[in-house]
Amino acid sequence: MEALLVPAVFVPHVKVGYEDRRERMQAQLTRLGVEFEFMLDGDIPDLTRSDLGRFAGFMLKKSVRPALSCALKHLKCYEEIVGRRLSGGLILEDDIFLAANFVSVVNKTLSEAAAVCDLERSPLFISYENSSLRFIRRSEMRPGKLLYQTDKTRGAAAYYISQAGAQLVLDRIAERPLDEAIDIFHTTLCREGALAVHWCHPPVAEQGSMNGTYGSSITLNKPGGVMRRMKWEVKKAWKSFVRLVS
Repeated sequence: MEALLVPAVFVPHVKVGYEDRRERMQAQLTRLGVEFEFMLDGDIPDLTRSDLGRFAGFMLKKSVRPALSCALKHLKCYEEIVGRRLSGGLILEDDIFLAANFVSVVNKTLSEAAAVCDLERSPLFISYENSSLRFIRRSEMRPGKLLYQTDKTRGAAAYYISQAGAQLVLDRIAERPLDEAIDIFHTTLCREGALAVHWCHPPVAEQGSMNGTYGSSITLNKPGGVMRRMKWEVKKAWKSFVRLVS
């Protein structure tokens, strides 16, 4: 079995609840031979004044407290990456479904990235998911190429971030509290030219709360179910087709 060439894998999760997600993630990552650790800090009941001080505006509304908690867990993953002096880390949210070739694809993308940048010192972000159903156009694809630099992310459910990228996010939030969801903030940094965002194509991860397998733990008006899964599959097929012929 091929070993994942990533210093650490973090899975943001809650201390109590969503046990089905915990069990499925443990089984899935064990099957892929991936060592990981749950990031349990940052639950809503445990939020401190110091935690809340890292956020502002929209993110402080009680109606989006789940999004704040989610963002905080990502920040705590970055603190681990920086504090342990890791070259980078893989962040996988607890509702992610990974392709059978996930490990080999991640390894290939890191090898591809290493050929053009310093994996530790470059502020690098690699997206592996299809959560926004954005795909690389056929006209932009190159044989054997997996990474494509873009000006936006595709979510924050399955991505690699380098130590420099993690430090960048932490530094910016220390300067100015976060007032948008963490995935949107990644795109903000990208469009400022600070964070180099790449998409892995084709994507090798799919979020269960997007495809209808689970209800969303952040947006509570998005329950899972058969109809939602069917709509997702139709939309995914259409958007993939449009990109492949453009």
